[in-house]
Amino acid sequence: MPINRREFIRQSSLGLGTAMVLPAFSLPPDPANPVTFFMPQWGTRLSYIDFLENVKKEGFDGIEMSLPKDDAERKDVIGKIKASGLAYVAIIHQPKELDLKKHIEEAKGYVKMMAEAEPLFINSHTGKDFFSFAHNQEIIQTLNEYAKSLGVKLIHETHRGRF
Repeated sequence: MPINRREFIRQSSLGLGTAMVLPAFSLPPDPANPVTFFMPQWGTRLSYIDFLENVKKEGFDGIEMSLPKDDAERKDVIGKIKASGLAYVAIIHQPKELDLKKHIEEAKGYVKMMAEAEPLFINSHTGKDFFSFAHNQEIIQTLNEYAKSLGVKLIHETHRGRF
């Protein structure tokens, strides 16, 4: 009997770290299915629409993806995410700006854009390894305070090229 991708992952990979478990991020508990499965958009070459359709078809609970910078396109994608019924985790790939203050302002702009979609939380690839530790701390603190003022949860993922 064929199974969809989500069921395959649930049956074969539970506990191996391939799924994002989000008990603390406001998804309703499902005793029959205690693990929430998200599909990240990175690495795909699909349009936003095709990505959402495929994720839904494969039985995932939600998505992790960034949003377009263009206002009209972003509003369209947000509408499609909400209509899909999929849970949404936003992701921010930090600016490459070398000037600290400009970097922070650009990063705040990304937080604001992602907050428009009312995600469960925003996953930020925060900071850069060319900034000092103190400067990266300032970026984190500033973005945390800004996200809080917008009413959105912000987490920081360490990643290549970050601090």
